[in-house]
Amino acid sequence: MGYEINVSKRINRLGEDRYEHYFATAERSIGYCKVTLKELVEKFKVAFPEPDFKVDVWNIEKTGAPVDVNKL
Repeated sequence: MGYEINVSKRINRLGEDRYEHYFATAERSIGYCKVTLKELVEKFKVAFPEPDFKVDVWNIEKTGAPVDVNKL
């Protein structure tokens, strides 16, 4: 599990404003610390202000385990 910060940029297509993906952090970059997450989100909102950008946070859950390639 980890958190991912997504930044979308407002664009106008055919006279309609909408937000499209601009970039995102990797979920492993932030980890599990909600305090750090909140601080980062606040910094992202300053760097990418509304209404030209939108900052979202996703909680990413997946499982994984290391693989010993010598045993394949």
